[in-house]
Amino acid sequence: MRKLVPFIILFAAVTLTSAAQDLSTYRRALQQPDSIWGAKVLVCEATDVASQFSALAAKPKQGEIYGYRIEIFTENGQSARAAAFATCEAFSEQYPDVPAKVSYDKLYWKVTVGQCASAEEAIALWGQIKQQYPKAFLARETIEIENLNK
Repeated sequence: MRKLVPFIILFAAVTLTSAAQDLSTYRRALQQPDSIWGAKVLVCEATDVASQFSALAAKPKQGEIYGYRIEIFTENGQSARAAAFATCEAFSEQYPDVPAKVSYDKLYWKVTVGQCASAEEAIALWGQIKQQYPKAFLARETIEIENLNK
C-alpha cells in the first residue's frame, strides 16, 4: 500500500493540473482536503504577482507585434525536415518578394510565409498563393517590426 501512495498523489496532481484552467481554479483545487488523509496545500503569494505574470506573458517582446503569416506546410513524418526546406525553397523561387521561413515547433516542421500586420493583408496574400498551396491557412505569430516592410 505504501508503494501505491506516491502514484496516487502523482495521479491527483496530474488530474488537478490538467483540469485547472487558470491559476485561481488550480489554487482552489489544491486547498480542498485530500480524501485519504485530509491534507491541504496552502498557497501564499504577493497580491499582484499573478496579474503581473499574466500581463508579462501576454506581452510580446520589444520590437515585435502580433501579426499574421500564412502556413503552407505542416508535417511531422520522417522526411518532414527535408520536405519543409524543399517547400520553402520552391516557394521562394515562385514568390521572391515574400519572406518564407522554416520552423520546428512541437514535433512539427512548418513553413510560414509573409509578414502581415493585419488579417486583411494576410488574406490578400493567402488569395495569391492558395492555388499552389491549397492547404494553406492564416497563422497568428509575433513578427519583428523591422521585418514588416520587407
